Amino acid sequence: MGEISDALRRASSNSASVPLRPAPPADVPDRTPLPPYPAEAATGPLAAGPVDAVGVARLAPEGFARECYRNLAMRVLRRMQECDARTLQVTSAAQQEGKTTTSLHLAISLAQLRPEAKIMLLDLDLRRPSLALRLGSDAPVGDLPGLLAGRPVAECAAATDLGKLFVAGVVDGAREVHDTLTAPMLSRLCADLERGFDFTIVDSPPVLGISDALSISLAVDAWMLVVRQGESRMAAVAEALAELDASRLLGVFLNADGRHSSSRAYGYGYGPGTDADAERERNDG
Repeated sequence: MGEISDALRRASSNSASVPLRPAPPADVPDRTPLPPYPAEAATGPLAAGPVDAVGVARLAPEGFARECYRNLAMRVLRRMQECDARTLQVTSAAQQEGKTTTSLHLAISLAQLRPEAKIMLLDLDLRRPSLALRLGSDAPVGDLPGLLAGRPVAECAAATDLGKLFVAGVVDGAREVHDTLTAPMLSRLCADLERGFDFTIVDSPPVLGISDALSISLAVDAWMLVVRQGESRMAAVAEALAELDASRLLGVFLNADGRHSSSRAYGYGYGPGTDADAERERNDG
């Protein structure tokens, strides 16, 4: 991950020293503080969802992948709580780099670690949505159009069979989304999600080529970049890191390098503003 670390350092040096969390809209009431991060991860059984809940539990990663995503979730959870962040955008430099898989497995792992927390998994890759299909549905899950139009979150989020994890996504993509992903709408949406959920994971469009990811990044609390070993071009990764606000970068997740018997099969690098430079250097070795 040496080249990625270099790109992270450049992004950090180019960013202003500002808090990770953006200022909320003026009309958003104060939020109830999150419960403290537990010293020991929860291991008890998750509450069953409703009978007609969206099936998610069967998609939980197993074996070594489960441990990798659990480790990612623990790091992300701790960092988000340190920064008072509740909405996280998961994106990539380009398509086919694993952002939807990472979003889904991260949300599942968070639900397993924090069964008392309400978690929302939202597909905002409106041009090429894939979350509903990954869930095995040929129909929309939840009411994403209604959510984007301002309907109450409780009426639009689809319950799952995994604790308090909820989802929303469509099947058919839209060619034009500029009138949908507007700054006022995204700010209102994130404010609504923060009032209704402890954590929201946003499966976002890729950064390069279109402006959708940039629009979303200005409304969420934080974002992370997914990089696929052997597929992602380092020049594109560096460009993506420079495109979005580095002060809100939570980290970079390296996945699918083909060495699944090794702890290096997946990796996580911290974003700027943390004290993890030494750990990152050891991981690069």
